[in-house]
Amino acid sequence: MSAPPPICVLPAPTAAPPVPCVRRLRPRWRDRHAAPLRDFPIRDEVLLQFLPLPSSSAVLELGPGCGYTAYWLAPQVRRLALVDIAAAALGELRQALLGRGRIEYAVGDISQPGSPAGLRGGFDAAFGLDVFEYVADPGVALRNLCGLLRSGGELLLSFPNFPPGEGDGAIRFATSDELADLLRQAGFSRWRISTIRLRLGPRALYAAAHEWPLFLLRQLRRSAGKPRSYDGTWAFQARRHMARLRPVLHLYWMALDRLLAPLAPVFAVHPAPAGAALLRRQVLVEAWK
Repeated sequence: MSAPPPICVLPAPTAAPPVPCVRRLRPRWRDRHAAPLRDFPIRDEVLLQFLPLPSSSAVLELGPGCGYTAYWLAPQVRRLALVDIAAAALGELRQALLGRGRIEYAVGDISQPGSPAGLRGGFDAAFGLDVFEYVADPGVALRNLCGLLRSGGELLLSFPNFPPGEGDGAIRFATSDELADLLRQAGFSRWRISTIRLRLGPRALYAAAHEWPLFLLRQLRRSAGKPRSYDGTWAFQARRHMARLRPVLHLYWMALDRLLAPLAPVFAVHPAPAGAALLRRQVLVEAWK
């Protein structure tokens, strides 16, 4: 299938070649077997739409999950580091992503003082997709992430922000002011807080082709406990059982990727001014050091 066009256009002097930008790679036949087993990664559309990444970028991903985002991103950037609290999950990713480019692995809790051991800073960009709601101390986490960025580097976070009983996250923000105060204290010079929602076309496709067919499977994932790391999820624990279905699932997801591409941009953006309510929204944070 044809790949969507690059998501960023960077200014360049006249007659200079354009700067290559990260895009979703065209899947190859071997990827149906070699790529990490994944769910339909609608979260990747957040990265593609909101974080322009030149190919020269050094990038940090917080909470890599199954590793599919790292699988397609790593060959396109200069440096990629994956940070997760789950040592077992990172260990498996190290094997699954062999040969995919320069990837560093750091086990650590980003909400504890100090950066994860062995992780050097200087990143051009850092992102966390559907993971920030699980950090125990968001203020410390933001300070650590800011410290790992170079001057002018960008942080992108997207996470569901639901009150107790309605979501499984450890934190939530009632208003944009609460989040802005933490970003200011962490050392960011500027930021933009928004809420995002799938646009009508992508939302209808996602519901019909993903949410409804997988409703019963999602019921199986429910448990009394609410895991705060990927290795505690049903997806991680059932990964070996589901591995035999990988080629079939990946073919289906690739078909959905193809259907979704013409509908870009996938998300509608709603800026959150000072004092705006954030509860029961998917929150998007863009912050620059």
